Amino acid sequence: MTASLTRDLTGLLHARSVCLIGASGDTARVAGQPLQLLLKHGFSGSIVCVNPKYDNILGQPCYPSISALPQPTDVALITLPAAQVPEAIRACGLKGIRNVVVLSAGFEETEGGRALGAAVARHARELGVTVVGPNSEGLWSPASRLLLTHGTAANRDTVLAGPVTVLSQSGSIGAAVVRSLQDAGVGCRYFISLGNETDLTLCDCVDWMVREGGSRVILLFIEGLRDGARLIRSARQAAGQGIAIAALKAGSSAAGRAATASHTGKMASSSRVYSSLFRQAGITEVQTLVELIEAGEVLSLPPAAPGGDQLGVISASGGCRALIADAAERMALSLPSFSAETQAQVECITEGQGVATNPIDLPVGTLYNPERFNALCQAVAADPHSGAILVQYANRGIRQIADHVPLLVGMRKRSGKAIAVSFLGDTPPLEVRQQLREGGVLCAREPDQAIRQLGWLHARTHATALVQRLSPGSEPEAAHTVPHSWQEQIGLLARCGIAVPQWRAVGPDADPMESTRGMAFPVAVKAFPQQADHKAEAGLVLIGVQDGAPLRDAVARIRARLGGTADVLVQEMVSGGVEVLLAAHNDPDFGPVLALGTGGSTVEWLADVAYLAMPVTPDEVERALDGLKLAQLLRPFRGRPASDRAALVAAACRLAQVFQATEGLQEAEINPLFVGQIGAGLCAVDVLTQ
Repeated sequence: MTASLTRDLTGLLHARSVCLIGASGDTARVAGQPLQLLLKHGFSGSIVCVNPKYDNILGQPCYPSISALPQPTDVALITLPAAQVPEAIRACGLKGIRNVVVLSAGFEETEGGRALGAAVARHARELGVTVVGPNSEGLWSPASRLLLTHGTAANRDTVLAGPVTVLSQSGSIGAAVVRSLQDAGVGCRYFISLGNETDLTLCDCVDWMVREGGSRVILLFIEGLRDGARLIRSARQAAGQGIAIAALKAGSSAAGRAATASHTGKMASSSRVYSSLFRQAGITEVQTLVELIEAGEVLSLPPAAPGGDQLGVISASGGCRALIADAAERMALSLPSFSAETQAQVECITEGQGVATNPIDLPVGTLYNPERFNALCQAVAADPHSGAILVQYANRGIRQIADHVPLLVGMRKRSGKAIAVSFLGDTPPLEVRQQLREGGVLCAREPDQAIRQLGWLHARTHATALVQRLSPGSEPEAAHTVPHSWQEQIGLLARCGIAVPQWRAVGPDADPMESTRGMAFPVAVKAFPQQADHKAEAGLVLIGVQDGAPLRDAVARIRARLGGTADVLVQEMVSGGVEVLLAAHNDPDFGPVLALGTGGSTVEWLADVAYLAMPVTPDEVERALDGLKLAQLLRPFRGRPASDRAALVAAACRLAQVFQATEGLQEAEINPLFVGQIGAGLCAVDVLTQ
């Protein structure tokens, strides 16, 4: 998969001149709304319209054709019927207009519009025009007062510039996110509705946003990707620059994937691949639209100090202590014990009432006593085991919080730790929420939401630190040819540091007893990998075969199933070791991807598999392992020694190198890969390549 060319979106998002093609004087129509919005929100650049029916629209000059324009503009917005759009883009290119936004629908998203979409792509490519859409809801650039869009989201009194950029493959969902961020006072740096991505893609936009560096957060709504590897590279760079990325991926279920395909013409990869690769790149994955909006607010806060996975909790609601503990476990956050000094301070402040251990059950009187409440908060914030602090209020909390804002904001500033406040289903007035957010303090409706948000902040801090300490990859692997024969496949395994049990090829004229002399029994009798992909399902594997007549019978049975004249593989059986899946494949959305997880015959049922975009580093493989149940299987257990995890990590990195260096190789799967105890290394009985 070839990387896309770098796009420069400066002229698009900071245009000083706009042409509205197909503009209408009827502001009730889509074609009439963009001009109205530009004027309403104070766009200070020049505006011209193209429509042979008008001489001017709302006081702006109107020309009969694109060619009649006195000079090219920085950007053009098209609201013409679909059939007229390709020629309009061609005319823009010939006129020297290099950026075009197409609101019109009726292209790849429809059965009959694919040819029109192909024509748009061809004109854009040949004439050097950047096209947003078609089937787009347009774009916002509030700092430039540039809103090239329609609809209700932008039809508001004021538009706030802010730190959050929204990139969406659904116009309505992206506009809903931007509208909510505006309502919350967070604001928006840019919003681009990508539409069909006939030319400009989401990955193009992320790449430019990261290079531009003006966004603190980039929110993504994704239905499918064309070059996911590019997104992973951009996300790694973003993490290194302190830019947070959060994504909502649609199409994780079978029904969802079908709906996504019919909506955009894309097919989605496995949701597990997306989730794993998001985690690898430091992208915060959310599950709902509400969470995506939340992520914009939360991740726009200043980064917190490391250690945010250890929570110190002060709760005015005894019942919430259990809810907080449950939520923390789901988010892989801990509630460590306070130091002896902190616990003594808490007991003194609360006069021995309530619960002084973490999470603290706060006596009612302490919450109403400013001096005691302040002292308690300071004690917990200073505790070396509290990496983040959650203050859980009871039913009177929304009336008390306004008086506590200075204390909480001061605690956040002095400690550098993440601070969150939570309520019992209510939220304080917007003014108070804004004061908290401006001071870097999270504000949640209820405990689960607070824990989730603290988890996002910790993940962001952790991702930034991980990118900064990633070890460099190994030297590029020499080029290889696709392995077809068993001998070539053994060579691939050897390059990865993986051994193969002793084996023999038994030909149709050979005596199985003579051919296997010196081998240890029992053995496995089976087809060679190139003869069948899934041998067990096809009845082409017999295991536990003993010497003598059972061996002759097993060889004859496998040969008969293969057609009567084929060679048969006889292989010593492997005992012991942890069974692992190690594989590499070309993903339709992300390109070369490594898969690692619990192997054996139950691999699909257990689904304990992580994926990594290539190239991979040992640090990334280690982190992926830590997120799997497989990590527990590799540890010592009930007298069983630890398995050779280091050898597994090295083999995974080598397989990724070999796979990338083998042109034409689409898949390499080793299942099971037996991981022996430390020093015993790795062994594979089979490998599938194609």
